[in-house]
Amino acid sequence: PARHGYSLGVRAHRLSRLGPIERTTSYDELDSERGSMDALLEPKTVGDITGAFYVPAYQRGYRWGADEVDRLLSDIWASEGKPYYLQPIVVKAMPDGRLELIDGQQRLTTLYLIFNFMETHSLQSAGAGYTMEYETREGSQAFLQAPNADEREHNIDFHHIYVAYEHIRAWFEAH
Repeated sequence: PARHGYSLGVRAHRLSRLGPIERTTSYDELDSERGSMDALLEPKTVGDITGAFYVPAYQRGYRWGADEVDRLLSDIWASEGKPYYLQPIVVKAMPDGRLELIDGQQRLTTLYLIFNFMETHSLQSAGAGYTMEYETREGSQAFLQAPNADEREHNIDFHHIYVAYEHIRAWFEAH
């Protein structure tokens, strides 16, 4: 079930308001005696998400298809500007300043693609305020910026990212 929302600016679309997101950041401050880890729960709107997200090799690749993308876009549309809630994004701070994405990479990648589409097609003035990189997919950051048919067959993640992006395009054209 959906829990935490997002905020996106879109000219003339009901996608213009999504509510707050909760981001859990677990820091590498492991207390060896107690075996605990400090965590910070931080509400964020989508427009306020910043940073360089790193998807480690242990995460499954991007696999959202048309059904999941359509469900996300349709649910946001049906919210009619009211806050729409998704589950939290869980990250862990890395020593180099990037954020290791522990949970939520399918949602965050899809939202990234939606931001990218909206900026590219002048539905808003800026894209996502964050970057994403998949450890197992060299060139993933560049491909997310410009998904294209020529490179979609380089690997299975690029294929699914491209299919999702094309579905986002079709969804916006229909609405």
